[in-house]
Amino acid sequence: NFFHFQTMPEYQVLRCVQCSAFQVHQCKQAAAKRWQCSLCGLKQSYLRVYAQGAAKACREAAQSFNMRRGEAEQAAAQEEADYAHTDEAQSQQQQSEKPQQDSKIDWNVFL
Repeated sequence: NFFHFQTMPEYQVLRCVQCSAFQVHQCKQAAAKRWQCSLCGLKQSYLRVYAQGAAKACREAAQSFNMRRGEAEQAAAQEEADYAHTDEAQSQQQQSEKPQQDSKIDWNVFL
Protein backbone atom coordinates (compact mmCIF):
# COMPACT_ATOMS: atom_id res chain seq x y z
CA ASN A 1 0.00 0.00 0.00
CA PHE A 2 1.11 3.46 -0.88
CA PHE A 3 0.06 6.26 1.44
CA HIS A 4 0.10 9.76 0.12
CA PHE A 5 0.21 12.30 2.89
CA GLN A 6 -0.61 15.82 1.92
CA THR A 7 1.59 18.17 3.88
CA MET A 8 0.06 21.24 5.37
CA PRO A 9 1.07 24.45 3.63
CA GLU A 10 3.64 26.48 5.47
CA TYR A 11 3.17 30.16 6.23
CA GLN A 12 5.52 33.07 6.89
CA VAL A 13 5.22 36.35 8.74
CA LEU A 14 6.53 39.21 6.62
CA ARG A 15 6.75 42.96 7.24
CA CYS A 16 5.84 45.58 4.64
CA VAL A 17 8.57 48.13 3.97
CA GLN A 18 6.06 50.92 3.28
CA CYS A 19 3.35 50.59 5.94
CA SER A 20 5.38 48.47 8.43
CA ALA A 21 2.49 46.06 9.02
CA PHE A 22 3.25 42.41 9.76
CA GLN A 23 1.29 39.98 7.58
CA VAL A 24 0.97 36.23 7.10
CA HIS A 25 1.59 34.81 3.62
CA GLN A 26 1.65 31.25 2.37
CA CYS A 27 5.06 29.95 1.29
CA LYS A 28 5.29 29.59 -2.45
CA GLN A 29 7.39 27.18 -4.44
CA ALA A 30 8.12 29.80 -7.08
CA ALA A 31 11.70 30.93 -7.40
CA ALA A 32 10.66 34.59 -7.35
CA LYS A 33 10.24 35.50 -3.70
CA ARG A 34 7.87 38.43 -4.12
CA TRP A 35 4.67 39.35 -2.33
CA GLN A 36 2.09 42.13 -2.29
CA CYS A 37 1.02 43.96 0.86
CA SER A 38 -2.71 43.56 1.43
CA LEU A 39 -2.93 46.95 3.19
CA CYS A 40 -1.02 49.34 0.93
CA GLY A 41 -0.74 47.17 -2.20
CA LEU A 42 3.04 47.52 -2.59
CA LYS A 43 4.73 44.64 -4.41
CA GLN A 44 8.03 43.78 -2.77
CA SER A 45 10.67 41.12 -2.27
CA TYR A 46 11.11 39.02 0.85
CA LEU A 47 13.59 40.97 2.97
CA ARG A 48 13.20 39.08 6.23
CA VAL A 49 10.98 36.28 7.46
CA TYR A 50 9.97 37.05 11.06
CA ALA A 51 8.27 33.70 11.73
CA GLN A 52 7.51 30.53 9.82
CA GLY A 53 5.24 27.56 10.49
CA ALA A 54 1.57 26.68 10.78
CA ALA A 55 -1.03 29.28 9.87
CA LYS A 56 -2.40 29.64 13.41
CA ALA A 57 1.02 30.20 14.95
CA CYS A 58 1.95 32.72 12.25
CA ARG A 59 -1.32 34.64 12.69
CA GLU A 60 -0.71 34.85 16.44
CA ALA A 61 2.87 36.01 15.87
CA ALA A 62 1.80 38.67 13.35
CA GLN A 63 -0.89 39.89 15.73
CA SER A 64 1.62 40.12 18.55
CA PHE A 65 4.17 41.96 16.38
CA ASN A 66 1.52 44.44 15.18
CA MET A 67 0.33 44.98 18.74
CA ARG A 68 3.84 45.79 19.95
CA ARG A 69 4.41 48.08 16.96
CA GLY A 70 1.15 49.92 17.74
CA GLU A 71 2.07 50.30 21.41
CA ALA A 72 5.49 51.69 20.48
CA GLU A 73 3.95 54.18 18.05
CA GLN A 74 1.39 55.22 20.66
CA ALA A 75 4.10 55.70 23.30
CA ALA A 76 6.17 57.79 20.87
CA ALA A 77 3.14 59.95 20.02
CA GLN A 78 2.37 60.42 23.72
CA GLU A 79 5.98 61.37 24.44
CA GLU A 80 5.88 63.90 21.60
CA ALA A 81 2.59 65.34 22.89
CA ASP A 82 4.01 65.59 26.42
CA TYR A 83 7.08 67.38 25.09
CA ALA A 84 4.92 69.81 23.09
CA HIS A 85 2.74 70.43 26.16
CA THR A 86 5.80 71.10 28.35
CA ASP A 87 7.26 73.45 25.74
CA GLU A 88 3.91 75.30 25.47
CA ALA A 89 3.66 75.60 29.26
CA GLN A 90 7.17 77.04 29.45
CA SER A 91 6.42 79.62 26.75
CA GLN A 92 3.17 80.61 28.53
CA GLN A 93 5.07 81.00 31.78
CA GLN A 94 7.64 83.22 30.08
CA GLN A 95 4.83 85.29 28.53
CA SER A 96 3.15 85.72 31.92
CA GLU A 97 6.45 86.87 33.49
CA LYS A 98 7.04 89.56 30.86
CA PRO A 99 4.00 91.78 31.64
CA GLN A 100 4.88 91.81 35.34
CA GLN A 101 8.38 93.02 34.57
CA ASP A 102 7.04 95.66 32.16
CA SER A 103 4.50 96.91 34.72
CA LYS A 104 7.26 97.40 37.30
CA ILE A 105 9.22 99.43 34.81
CA ASP A 106 6.17 101.60 34.04
CA TRP A 107 5.59 102.37 37.74
CA ASN A 108 9.22 103.27 38.24
CA VAL A 109 8.87 105.97 35.59
CA PHE A 110 6.10 107.69 37.55
CA LEU A 111 7.85 107.55 40.92
